[in-house]
Amino acid sequence: MKSVFSSDLPPGFIEQEIATGLNPVSITKGLNNTIYITEKNGKVRVVQNDVLLPSPLLDVEVNDFNERGLISIALHPDFFNNGYYYAYYCPKNRNKNRVVRFTATNNGRSTLPGSEVLLIELDTLVGGIHNGGCLKFGSDGKLYIGTGEGGVATNSKLLTNTLGKILRINDDGSIPTDNPFFNDPTVTGINKSIYAYGLRNPFAFEFDATGQLYTTDVGGSTAEEINKILPGKFYGWPDREGNSGSTSIANYQGPEYFYTHQGGACAIIGCSFYNPLNKTFPAEYTGQIFFGDYCTEKIYAWDPVTKIRTDFATGANRPLWYLFADNGDMYYVERNGADGGSAGANTVSYDGKLWKIKYTNSNEVFINQNPQSSALVVGENTFFTITAYSNLQPLTYQWYKNGVLLEGATNDTLLVKSVTIADNNAIFECVVSNSVSSITSTEATLTVIQNTRPVPMISSPLANFKYKANDVLKISGTATDAEDGVLSGASLSFWVDLHHDTHTHPALAPTTGTSLPISFTVPNNGETSPNVFFRVYLKATDSKGFSSTTFTDVHPQLVGITVNSNVPEAKINYDGTYHLAGETIYSVKGIIRSLEAPLVISTNNRTCIFTGWAHGESSKLITFATPNTDVNLYASYDCDEVAYTGDGLTGTYSDVASVNINADGVRLKRVDPEINFNWQYDSPDMGTIDDNNFKAIWDGYIDIPAAGTYTFYLNSFYNDYCKLYIDNQEIINKTSGDYTGVEYFIEKSGNITFNTAGKKKIKVTFEETDWVAAIELLWSGPSITKQIVPQNNLFTNTNITTGNGLTASYLGDVASLSGISPKYTQTDTEIDFNWAAGSPNESLLGNDLYTITWKGYLRPPLEDNYTFTVNGDDGFMLLIDNDTIINQWHDGIIENKEKTIHLKGRTFYPFEFRYYENGGNANIKLQWASSLISKTGIEKKYLYTDMPAVTSNSESLSQNILNFKLARDGSGIRLLSQSDYIEKFDIFNVNGKKIISGTNEIQNQWIDMNNYSDGMYLIQIIDKGRPAVIKFIK
Repeated sequence: MKSVFSSDLPPGFIEQEIATGLNPVSITKGLNNTIYITEKNGKVRVVQNDVLLPSPLLDVEVNDFNERGLISIALHPDFFNNGYYYAYYCPKNRNKNRVVRFTATNNGRSTLPGSEVLLIELDTLVGGIHNGGCLKFGSDGKLYIGTGEGGVATNSKLLTNTLGKILRINDDGSIPTDNPFFNDPTVTGINKSIYAYGLRNPFAFEFDATGQLYTTDVGGSTAEEINKILPGKFYGWPDREGNSGSTSIANYQGPEYFYTHQGGACAIIGCSFYNPLNKTFPAEYTGQIFFGDYCTEKIYAWDPVTKIRTDFATGANRPLWYLFADNGDMYYVERNGADGGSAGANTVSYDGKLWKIKYTNSNEVFINQNPQSSALVVGENTFFTITAYSNLQPLTYQWYKNGVLLEGATNDTLLVKSVTIADNNAIFECVVSNSVSSITSTEATLTVIQNTRPVPMISSPLANFKYKANDVLKISGTATDAEDGVLSGASLSFWVDLHHDTHTHPALAPTTGTSLPISFTVPNNGETSPNVFFRVYLKATDSKGFSSTTFTDVHPQLVGITVNSNVPEAKINYDGTYHLAGETIYSVKGIIRSLEAPLVISTNNRTCIFTGWAHGESSKLITFATPNTDVNLYASYDCDEVAYTGDGLTGTYSDVASVNINADGVRLKRVDPEINFNWQYDSPDMGTIDDNNFKAIWDGYIDIPAAGTYTFYLNSFYNDYCKLYIDNQEIINKTSGDYTGVEYFIEKSGNITFNTAGKKKIKVTFEETDWVAAIELLWSGPSITKQIVPQNNLFTNTNITTGNGLTASYLGDVASLSGISPKYTQTDTEIDFNWAAGSPNESLLGNDLYTITWKGYLRPPLEDNYTFTVNGDDGFMLLIDNDTIINQWHDGIIENKEKTIHLKGRTFYPFEFRYYENGGNANIKLQWASSLISKTGIEKKYLYTDMPAVTSNSESLSQNILNFKLARDGSGIRLLSQSDYIEKFDIFNVNGKKIISGTNEIQNQWIDMNNYSDGMYLIQIIDKGRPAVIKFIK
């Protein structure tokens, strides 16, 4: 039974049950207080003035296997005159969804026979899940269609199919010429109807009051999303879900809102804006999206402006679809699932309901759900339940049987135990009251007969059987009944659910046992999680209509899949779920898996480009059937290491009479490239530091090139003090002494053994007492002769190996770039500032009349075309490689100034960005984009204040590239090589799709790329059995 629901509505709302016994999927608002209920089995039911009519608008034969069936309908904008309505369904004996048009008659209550017109047929589904199916007309008069990816995640990201998309067509099925891919030569045929892509299962969508389309996209293992649909955008699946997954995605549009699966959430369902003609809900709900979650059984309201979600109602039994009538009332359908389908999967439901929620703010008692009649056999127990609501609490309950008050029956639920024949045809009703009103429920009849329920038993498959994909389960069973004996097959019903984590999917619709065994082939696609099993049900019904149900669980055979890599940070995409290289995931044997390695990996100190798989595949995306043994794969990358040469040690100078320098005594702080000083009778900085009685501390890190034993030396004047510490261990302690008449300079040494190479903490202290001031730090060790410790091995910190941003100079003058010393400098990690009417630093610059320059180096991750975009107020100028790229050096608000240039990958380009503020508001923002990077600010890891050294660390798989060169002629390419052993070549686009294949003709003729869009491509060549990969930009 439905849980007590109305008490969990906000104050002032009431709920009313409108229709029961449904097999619902969606609802559509019609004319004249009409609501159409789309049922999965092919019927469209009609509700008029809150009464379910006996005859359907439509009854079409469908394939309702798993999640297939009739999903939704949409009325033509001129439905009143032309009667056109559109349906999304999977026809019987087919595995393709289609969109068709019917013509309604009889004031929208029936359908003209023979009026079905096929408008569009989608691509073949290999599985039965993720069908999508929402249809809505936009304010532009176009029909929008939501399609699921059919359980194959990679469908969503490809423009070569219609799955995992939002489609847009004209009302006659033709494709609008202003669709985003209509003029793209690489997108052909029906695929030109694609309006947006990268969606998993956009089960529902809706337009807001301005005509903007929003969709709820059912997520995978990570998050559920609300997306604002923009033409031509990619929404991330399977590369990104919520805020998880790849961050380098071209053309990516992120969700407006998402939530994770905490608290048992599993699937975002429904989508409807509260913008009715007559607004009766409280004002704060206007413009909010109402949606639900299939597993939490909650209905939520989400504000697109504040991005805040609130709970609206709880206890809805698998809510699916919502709409708002013109009078402001809310209607929704819940799937339920009692009787014909399992409670979780709902292959078929005979207990779905249509509910209405309205705002009354009344103190009167209102019954939401009346008690239902029940049929039992002698000795069984039953419950009668009523749900009611009133603003004025508390409510009291009193149950009656055959008009007689039942003592103590004063709750909303009545338990009737161990019924007898004497209880047959008993009438139960309940009176619900508060202090100002009362109401009596409708009557519920209890039917009791002398009978026993049948006993079903599943004989096949056995509980210990373990399946793999493509196995054929032979399902069989029997049932006996005390009165009827052995039941015939017609009295038996079998069905199968696929259990996944905490929710389920229908796998086999209820099938009678007239022909046993029933064969069920385990799909090799769809759900890829290892946390699955099939539950096989048998329901037996005797001649008097009483039934019993049993089930058995069948679990899968699993194997491990491990992807190793020379880049441990590589996150491999397993059908939308990401795992680090080296992790083992588990998969059902025989299940089709799609694995994708990231094309580019940028870490703090290196950039790596995918070169191929060890087994010879060059595409980053591979698809295979899970074998019967563990799988070990290897993803290879061509990497380079970024490492700065040393910058020296931080020197702190003081005149405090102790080497433990007090901050108040510090006179000078600077970076010294090495410790090799002979100031004689002067000081480190005359006028700041006294020439006698000063102290110094140098600290930072020393880079030890190899493990082994090293000798360090401190050389200073005889009467001065100095010490050396490495890794907080004292190595040398030279104290002051008297002159012996032999040497004025005294050298002390100490040894230390390092088990590992790398940066070690170092500290040197020095105290000058009188006369000559001098100090040297030297070393010797493995392959090092005695010498001054060089700057290359001395570092002020350990984090300098990462991209660290740009050097920003803040100048106190307008538009002047020379002859002025900066007020201050700092390192900025990005250029994205909005100071409004304020200032970067009011005490130093003021609010107006200043200039800023950012200088350093830009290191793009890949060779590609990069588009730089600047928005600012006032003027700005961008220079790359000493060339002016964008020049808007004048006052005013300047928006979206763009320039596209070609840059090589992993190359350091001198980079300078200039900006000035003359008056008014101040803001500046710099972004970039490429074929692999969505429009975003330039991340710190690509920006450097200084140019580091780079060392290559390529995998052997790509070494063969040195034998080849690529010739270019317009849009044509040809390979220059002396090799006689080229066996084949393949050209892939950046998404891993193979677009051209051939043998050795690439050496002898031009390959025409004219029909392909600009961007990066990869050529894989097999030469002497060895793969080589060449990347090029068209």
